[in-house]
Amino acid sequence: MKNFFLTKQGFTVLEIVMAMAIFVTTTVVVSDIFIRNNKAQRQTQGIQATAADARFFLESMTRTIRVSEIDYAYYGGTIGNSGNNYTTDVLAVRTVDNVPVRFSRQTGAVCPDPNFHCLAICFAETCVDGTADWLAITPRGINMTLLTFMVHPWTSPFEYDPASGNYRSNKQPLVTVFSKIENTTEIESDRRELDIQTSVTSRVYKR
Repeated sequence: MKNFFLTKQGFTVLEIVMAMAIFVTTTVVVSDIFIRNNKAQRQTQGIQATAADARFFLESMTRTIRVSEIDYAYYGGTIGNSGNNYTTDVLAVRTVDNVPVRFSRQTGAVCPDPNFHCLAICFAETCVDGTADWLAITPRGINMTLLTFMVHPWTSPFEYDPASGNYRSNKQPLVTVFSKIENTTEIESDRRELDIQTSVTSRVYKR
């Protein structure tokens, strides 16, 4: 009987190559799954953080609008023009203590990151864009790509019109906010944009 250890043969070159090919393929597939899952997790975390920031600045803005009145005088009595009624890039309100408050989309030194846009607030009758008149509300890591306000009615419902013998409108002021924000992660492919819309009615009634 021949010695087992002397007669046992090793792996052939073909077997080694096949084993390596299977190992490499499995490693590549597993690595790809890991990378994809990691990327999806980063994107999900980014969206969650962006949504949390959005809830914060929306709540801050809607709370102010709710307890203030639309400053129609800031717009010269009418919001928008014949081709763009109701819509404005700057929301001007006035608190019950007669303090002017302005909301606007700003960029540059006003924002936490001057390379992106942010939501900013100003407490002056006239606010100069890009200056210290404005204070940023949205934090670093957020880029506000769009901000538009639609105000109904476009003329003050509390202003009496002697010519017609009626008030200019019978609608309680309603503000609809349209905005888009994105997280500003360094990995551009991980950035995700959120569309945000909310409506809030001013509770101030002066009749």
